Amino acid sequence: MELQNTKNPLSNQDYKLRVLALNKAPVLRDFCLTCHSGCDPLHLETWILTAIARDVQQLQLDICLDGFIKDEFYRGELFVLPQSFFSCKTVVILELWNGIAVDPPSSFEFPSLKDLRLVHVFFPNGDCVQRLLSGCPVLQDLKLCSDSRSGLIRFDIRCVDFGSIYPSRFKNLVRLNFTLQKSNWHVLQALLRVSPNLEVLVIDKLYSTTNQLCSMEPFDGPGYVSSQLTTFRFNQYKGSKYEVEFVKYILKEARVLKTATISVCDTALKESVIEEVSTFPRSSTTCLLTVEVQH
Repeated sequence: MELQNTKNPLSNQDYKLRVLALNKAPVLRDFCLTCHSGCDPLHLETWILTAIARDVQQLQLDICLDGFIKDEFYRGELFVLPQSFFSCKTVVILELWNGIAVDPPSSFEFPSLKDLRLVHVFFPNGDCVQRLLSGCPVLQDLKLCSDSRSGLIRFDIRCVDFGSIYPSRFKNLVRLNFTLQKSNWHVLQALLRVSPNLEVLVIDKLYSTTNQLCSMEPFDGPGYVSSQLTTFRFNQYKGSKYEVEFVKYILKEARVLKTATISVCDTALKESVIEEVSTFPRSSTTCLLTVEVQH
């Protein structure tokens, strides 16, 4: 079931609520709620909790109460997920977008959640991130896309120690889509250390110039790369110092890697990157290394 509100149709909210209430299916497999202005938070909460009461399995929420997104990022009033949201036992795929504030209770669990996608959502503080991921014991697929320019925390988790807080929570993680920005190289490093069964790693770079980068710890010795890693992709590669070191490390340590794809922004850069990465040592003798232009 999909509910959308992008034009401020306030008169339709009661109608949509009645439609959802009249749906008598005991199990609501998919529920997608998009609101980009004009929604009453109480209505949103009712729709979401109704879906949870119907044992929803795939839940996607994209909420911008003020409807104003600047430079692809929402800056307006936040919709705070109700505490009862975290009692859902059936959700397998959870996707949260934009103006949603995530503040989990101190103790909760999503026992069925395997796929978690967080795109530009807000956390009141770093503890919220810890609590959220600690409540996902069977997580397999994690996508993180953030923006640290806001005064609030948009998955800016510089104070989280993954290894000491919940390393076992990532033992089932097989796919990681990570949005790389200037301040979170160390977060990527920490996630790789506690994901021993990772099979697919996709990096999407958010920053544009090398002088924006903050420091990161060097990749020194084994331990950062899963022995199960078979697929690696780096989008928007520009050959900065850290990018070169990271790609070189992945190729050297990923012993069963089957495909490695480096995506660049133009043809001229492609030629120089091909020449450079072709000299990097590779542990996997069967790895197919590709450099492509991303359009």
